[in-house]
Amino acid sequence: LVLWCTHSICLGFHSIPVVEGQNDVYSAIYIRFPITPKVIIYDFACQLAPYCLMQEALYFQHTQFLIDEMHAHDHSQCGQASFASNAM
Repeated sequence: LVLWCTHSICLGFHSIPVVEGQNDVYSAIYIRFPITPKVIIYDFACQLAPYCLMQEALYFQHTQFLIDEMHAHDHSQCGQASFASNAM
């Protein structure tokens, strides 16, 4: 898992030796950012958002979780607010 900023600069990475889970993404963000990012774009943001909010609601309270365009077509049951193409 690699964390990128909007300027295409790698901010860090998190090695995942087995199947990627929500805790891997959550941990990578929580450990590396003293202040939460305003926007997190991830292929399963629809599942990551509730997981992060259950773990650290105050930390993630102002974060917008979005699904990237490449993966959005597989999320037919997700609300339109979850898609990066509708938010940016």
